[in-house]
Formats: sequence, structure tokens, C-alpha cells
Amino acid sequence: MRKDQIHITGIPGSWRMARATTAAVAASRRMNLVPRKEAVAISISGVGKAEMARLNRRFRGKAGATDVLSFEQVRNSNVGIPSMAPFLFLGDLVLCVPIVKRQARDQRHGVRAEAAVLLVHGLLHLLGFDHERSSREARRMAAAEAKILRRMAVKTRAGLTGREHDNKSSL
Repeated sequence: MRKDQIHITGIPGSWRMARATTAAVAASRRMNLVPRKEAVAISISGVGKAEMARLNRRFRGKAGATDVLSFEQVRNSNVGIPSMAPFLFLGDLVLCVPIVKRQARDQRHGVRAEAAVLLVHGLLHLLGFDHERSSREARRMAAAEAKILRRMAVKTRAGLTGREHDNKSSL
């Protein structure tokens, strides 16, 4: 198998995003969410609040910045991307760096842990999970997030979907 390709821009090096992504993909393979014998390619970008708000409005029709956006690639869409042809191109993740930092403080853990939570959340979206589809799908996604984060040894109370579900339950 070829080596996975991870392209990272705009993310502080101290967050060790390449290492976290490798671990998240490996955990996803062990859970049979990613083909075991196929190399994957994924792009991860860090942006500021203004750029994230622009992307959120353009692609989701929602105002304001959000923490992570996922841009899934249509399967077998490698046509026209010759450099990606030998890979399963999962898609693009965009993280809002200032929001990652704020949420890390709010959750009382480090930015690496918060970035890993958002990475796993976004990766699951790239793999077809969608917590907004139904409460059943939200529970399924929260369980997958928790399992991947445990396998990555990320110390956090809950994945992003689990936090959202807990917040809705307590309202």
C-alpha cells in the first residue's frame, strides 16, 4: 500500500496535526471506515474567523464562523486530479484556528486535543456520517468519534457530536 498523503496548511506546527491525522485514519481503518489497503489523501487547512465565516455562508448558507467545515469528495472523483489518482481522496477539512483555541479553553484541555476532536468530527463527515440527519445518526457519529479519540489516546470528555448532544439534552 502506498503511504497516505496528508496536506496541511495554516495550522500551527505545535498542534502536530499530521501525527493526529495519521492516527485518526489508522483508527478509522481498524473500525473498517476506511479501506485497509487503500492509501488516502486528505487536505487540512487552518483559517481565521473572517475566512471561516465566508466559507460557512457560501457553502452552508449560515452566518458567522464555525469550528470545522468538511468538504467531502464524490467517490471516484479522481478524474482531473492526476496526482491523486492512486489515492482515495477523502476531501478537505477547514479548521478555524481562533475558534479551536477558544474551544480548547472552554473544554479545559489543550489545543492539540481540541484540534484532534475537530479533525475526527470532520473526518467522519468526509466518510459519510452526518449528525444533523437524525438523532440516531448523531448517536452513531458520537460513538464513532469517542472510539476513534480513545484509540488516538486523546484526553477529552466527549467528541464534538457528544458535546452537541449533551448541550441539547440539558436545555
